[in-house]
Amino acid sequence: MKKNGINVKRVHLLIVITFVLVLALFTTVKVFTYVTTNAEGPVITFDKDEIRVKTSVKEKKLLEGVTAVDEKGNDVTDTVMIESFSKLLDGKKRIVNYIAYDANNNIGKASRTIVYRDYTSPKIRLDHSPEFYTEDGYVDILDYVTVKDKIDGEIGKKAQLLNTEYIKENRFNYTVGVTNSCGDTVELTIPVTTHTTENADALPFVVLDDYIVYVDKGDDFNAWSHVEALTVGKSIYQVEGKDEPVSSSDYNYVSGITIPESAISVSGSVDTDKKGTYRVTFKADYNDKRANTTMLVVVE
Repeated sequence: MKKNGINVKRVHLLIVITFVLVLALFTTVKVFTYVTTNAEGPVITFDKDEIRVKTSVKEKKLLEGVTAVDEKGNDVTDTVMIESFSKLLDGKKRIVNYIAYDANNNIGKASRTIVYRDYTSPKIRLDHSPEFYTEDGYVDILDYVTVKDKIDGEIGKKAQLLNTEYIKENRFNYTVGVTNSCGDTVELTIPVTTHTTENADALPFVVLDDYIVYVDKGDDFNAWSHVEALTVGKSIYQVEGKDEPVSSSDYNYVSGITIPESAISVSGSVDTDKKGTYRVTFKADYNDKRANTTMLVVVE
């Protein structure tokens, strides 16, 4: 029995010694790893701390003039990459964050400013007149919203309906908003008129080059210059003084018939000296049928 007690003590002692050795080995590995991998990361430098670029700038261009050196003086510029961009600052600036790494994967970071030479906020547009002729009078305005952005391209799918205001009968104000990847948010209130009709295909509609036009304050505005053609159902006609329209999957061009300018009347005034949203209505009168097409003019 005494012998067995001695053996148990030896086993316990062996376990303790093994644990101490494992702990020492683990600690040694951790210390070695810390010493070899936790040195200073590469130092990133720029030939210019602020650069002016176009919104279409490629990442390769943003890496020009950027160098990196590790703590041993080795050139590690080929490891430099862009980590992230800040949101838009002061309307046209962003901070670009760069990283670089050395042979031990130590990371260095640095930032510099880019200034967009041609940045403008996203523009909310419509691919349909804000005056609708439908069987039930219902319209989902977001189905017709497009948004062209300098940074992200087309972001109409990101647009949201922020508010719906009932005006009277068939008139509503829809407020639409959208935010691009720079954090730039724009909103636009779109006045919409709906008409309940079962024969929209028989009505004449003026085709415009755009249904929301943005004009800088003080600039000239010519409503007639935005007229392109006239449609009835699937047929599209040339308007006097305008170029021949092109047939498409939506419309077939009817040659030999030119719609006189007098068949289209324009109403609504735009004061380009005063910021705001204005309505311009193009009324078409053709084959004893009449219909309105509306354009919104946003003076900025």
